[in-house]
Amino acid sequence: MTRKLKEAITALKIESVYSEDQILETYLNTVPFLFNAYDLEMAARTYFGKPAADLDVLESASLVGMLKANSAYNGCSILIARWSAATRCSRRW
Repeated sequence: MTRKLKEAITALKIESVYSEDQILETYLNTVPFLFNAYDLEMAARTYFGKPAADLDVLESASLVGMLKANSAYNGCSILIARWSAATRCSRRW
C-alpha cells in the first residue's frame, strides 16, 4: 500500500470517530512551538503573555503562521541568527 493511501484510510477512520473541532483541538494541543510551548494556550502565554482567549486577530494569525515553520517565524531565532552572522563577519576582518 502506498503512503498516501494509508494516510487517506487513517484520515477517514479519524473523521468517522471525531468531529472537525475535536481533531483541530487535539492537533493544536500537541503541536510544538519554540521555547517548550507544546500547545496553543502555552504558546499564547509564552509569546504574548496572555491566554489564547485574549489574543487579537494579528496575534492569533502569528501563532497559526508558526504552525508551518515555528523557527522561521520566531523573532528571537532571527535575531540570534543575525547576531551570529555579524559576529562571524567581524571576526574575519
